[in-house]
Amino acid sequence: MIVIDHSTDLNFAGAKGNYASHPMHSYAAKFPPQLPRWAIEEFTQKGDKVFDPFVGSGTTLVEARILGRNSYGTEIDPLSRLIAQVKCTLVEELTLLLHVISQARHPAIRDFLYIVFSSIIYTKGKGSMANVMDLAHSRPHRVMKDAPPDVEKAFLARLKRLRKMMEELWAQSEHQVEAKIVGNDARHVPALKTNSMDLVFNSPPMSMRLTISVGISSAYSGLPGRSTQHPKSI
Repeated sequence: MIVIDHSTDLNFAGAKGNYASHPMHSYAAKFPPQLPRWAIEEFTQKGDKVFDPFVGSGTTLVEARILGRNSYGTEIDPLSRLIAQVKCTLVEELTLLLHVISQARHPAIRDFLYIVFSSIIYTKGKGSMANVMDLAHSRPHRVMKDAPPDVEKAFLARLKRLRKMMEELWAQSEHQVEAKIVGNDARHVPALKTNSMDLVFNSPPMSMRLTISVGISSAYSGLPGRSTQHPKSI
């Protein structure tokens, strides 16, 4: 039985959360990375297994990767699954550049570039390349731009920024553990054996998640080879 010391200060207001690959992609209602970090350090050891059934943008998996724990996640939204997997997948810089030059035939590199593309559309504020504002919030609204945006410039700038994030993740991470998305329904995860996890950590879905999920999937559906069908709510 796990006993939590209720005197523990879990107020992470003002704590830095933009390290490693955490800020790679805007995402609504993320919890601070210090929260899963605390739980992982408190209740597991290196090499243990951590499961997040509502993985969202992958905060728990990134922290588990950095701390040397194997981690697994499920998530109903397809773009969220892609964001989470890319954020916790190690991509060496030379490999990244090589595969970009060779038209990104490597699946991990291709997914990375999909996230770069998505991140210049799905943003907070007025930064989106689309005619929309605050797409990363639950109530986005249409805003027409005065002039066509320079999409190529934005993509290359974002690519440079995200590459630095992945370099930081590479430097901070334990390389002998795995981090992967193992399904889209936390009620049925055949890839994970019963009672095989050392810690289950998550941010439970909220009532606003349906709106967020549909918004995310709307942005995701325009990517090549991706379904335009919205995910069903649980």
